[in-house]
Formats: sequence, structure tokens, C-alpha cells
Amino acid sequence: GYELSSSGLRIGQKLYPYSSFKSFSFVREGAINSVQLTPLKKLMPPISAYYKAEDEEKIADILGSHLPLDEVQPHSLDRISRRLKL
Repeated sequence: GYELSSSGLRIGQKLYPYSSFKSFSFVREGAINSVQLTPLKKLMPPISAYYKAEDEEKIADILGSHLPLDEVQPHSLDRISRRLKL
């Protein structure tokens, strides 16, 4: 499972400290909602965590106290793969 704390995002046993990320964004794909953390390191992939829609405000409050919200648009490759349903 996922857990947000004052030190970072925990996914299972691994803790990702907020200091490793430059921003966060919400990704909404139909009924599926996820929050994506954008890493400071170029070679590290973004970290995504899925959540229930009713938890979004709470997640925004916690993450927003540590990281800026980035209103990113889906990458063009993501849009193409969604259209093709890959």
C-alpha cells in the first residue's frame, strides 16, 4: 500500500523522501486517479501512486506542504498509447 507521512511517500517497504522530488501532479484517466511525483534526477522515472477520488484534497494538502503542484499535461506518447489502447 501507499502511505504519506511528514518524511515522504512510502510504497510497501520503500520510503521516497520529498527531497528527491521537484513537484507533484494529479493524473486523471477516466475512473483511475493517480498522483505522480517528478524526481529531481533526470534518470529516475516518476513515481505514481493510485488513490480514491475522495482522498485527493487530503493528498494535495500533505504533498503541497512539501512540494509544488505541477499542472502537467499528459505526454504526447501517453495520449497516443491511450488512443491505441496499448
